[in-house]
Amino acid sequence: PMINETKAVSVTLEADLPAPGFIPLVALSQDNIVIPNQSQLTVTGTPSPVEVAIMLCAPGTGLGTPAEGAILEQSAVFPVTAGKVCLLEGNVPPLAQGGVLGLHVPGALLTTGAKVEGVLSIVR
Repeated sequence: PMINETKAVSVTLEADLPAPGFIPLVALSQDNIVIPNQSQLTVTGTPSPVEVAIMLCAPGTGLGTPAEGAILEQSAVFPVTAGKVCLLEGNVPPLAQGGVLGLHVPGALLTTGAKVEGVLSIVR
């Protein structure tokens, strides 16, 4: 049976995050499915708009710049407006292999105190 689970995510940067940066949001098991149109994120304390992508990295990948070879999947880059809720519709890469799902910030320096909050709807 499929189990639908909603995970709240909230990450506040404790230090500046230089580009390209990766902000881990949730660890996914193999074959977890994220339902994009039921998943949303709000980014605050960043330049606006800021370009981000949804990225899946190897298990254990933490905050910072992902190690060479750690990036498994990445969505197209899309702009988000600071303080405005953004649905992930169409922005989630295939996740069949599991790993750490997070936000990739290719070009902007995120400063201490920047936040990513939201909910991810996951079917497992």
